Amino acid sequence: MGLVNALLKCKADVNATAQDGYTALLQACKKNHWYLAQVLINEGADVNKCTSFQSGALDGIVELTPLAQAAAKGLNAMVKLLLDSGANINYFCSDTLPALGFTIIGDHIETFHLLLSSPNLVKTLAGRSSVIITSVRQMNTITRKLLEILGGPQSSCDPSPT
Repeated sequence: MGLVNALLKCKADVNATAQDGYTALLQACKKNHWYLAQVLINEGADVNKCTSFQSGALDGIVELTPLAQAAAKGLNAMVKLLLDSGANINYFCSDTLPALGFTIIGDHIETFHLLLSSPNLVKTLAGRSSVIITSVRQMNTITRKLLEILGGPQSSCDPSPT
């Protein structure tokens, strides 16, 4: 934390992106450094900033928000911190899923329920929520699992119009 505090005293940009593509907040979320995330947020880190980085695991460029990163790992305390700090549960990067979708992929049911209970879970002006957006993005497996969790219909899960 000494280095972080020194950088902050020198007015370092808390939203700057490192060479690997990560912001400090996204890295704190990835490594589950709650206290560091809190310090960065207090210093003005953007909790909704979409960050692109190279993913070896997914063999390509990935775009995530800090909330999606924390949700993907099932880090409930981090998710709560981000939500309490204004992270938008409905926001997602261009070609990826909203945070809710990542909880389903990772089978993080407690995190899923934490996100669902967020007062920020609202529909867009087009009447879409992150659940609908996840479905529309042809994520049939995720949609099936979501329907199982919510106790919805088990029949067709094809989101494409007929």
